[in-house]
Amino acid sequence: MLIDLDNFKQVNDSFGHRAGDAVLKEVAQRLAACVRRADTLARHGGDEFVVVISEVNAELTARSSPTRSCRAGGEFRVDGRTLTLGASIGISLYPADAGDGDALLRKRRRRDVPRQAAGPQPVPFYGR
Repeated sequence: MLIDLDNFKQVNDSFGHRAGDAVLKEVAQRLAACVRRADTLARHGGDEFVVVISEVNAELTARSSPTRSCRAGGEFRVDGRTLTLGASIGISLYPADAGDGDALLRKRRRRDVPRQAAGPQPVPFYGR
């Protein structure tokens, strides 16, 4: 599962890297509270986070993942300001969608359609 913060560059450009770092830390804390011990959460770079959900046997399992209901986007309080960011989310399954992690991430990026991780929208599956 790849989670990408929407318009994050504007936070750094408008409020500075300290504000951006505070937002990234909050996102990491929100996501960490949602993953299971068996899962892996990592900041992939910039404003992207990857969650490797282990022991996924079907799309239904991935769609109902606890991370799915996590609010990566939303409101953030930074230096007395309230910032609102959305988040895009997409899921690829190994090995059905690609043979390695890099290929899974490439599929997600190529077909990136903004979707709010904070809302009850369908999560796109990539590789199909």
